[in-house]
Amino acid sequence: MKTTGNYKLAIGNNGFNELKFLRSLNPAISIENRENVGIIRAINQALEKLTSKYVAFLHSDLLIFNEGWLEQIIDFIERRSDVGLVGFAGRHTIREDGKPNAESTIVNMRGYPEYCKPTWKITEVATIYGLSWVTRGGNKA
Repeated sequence: MKTTGNYKLAIGNNGFNELKFLRSLNPAISIENRENVGIIRAINQALEKLTSKYVAFLHSDLLIFNEGWLEQIIDFIERRSDVGLVGFAGRHTIREDGKPNAESTIVNMRGYPEYCKPTWKITEVATIYGLSWVTRGGNKA
């Protein structure tokens, strides 16, 4: 397995009980919640501790097969000062009731219909979908 280089791993444990496995990953930052405090609170806990220029939040079940994916995203953010968040999936439109329009989903993931797959690498969307994205750094960056 190949990984993107020049990174520090931060793990926010939100009630996962395999602590030996988590420690074996040798995280630079480890946040231990004995029970699930909710994803938004866990993300905020991580942001309070991070001092990096960029932060990638990756859901625990996400597998990325594109080599150099993080470098490509950071390069894009560096070139575009108007971009603050890059997600791995998104929806182009929001309905009048404020909910994302599922028919406008753009994602290249197993299980999604072919029409959802983008024909371009990066596009603007109204909302990101899921809990995996890259953004500018933590509060001390």
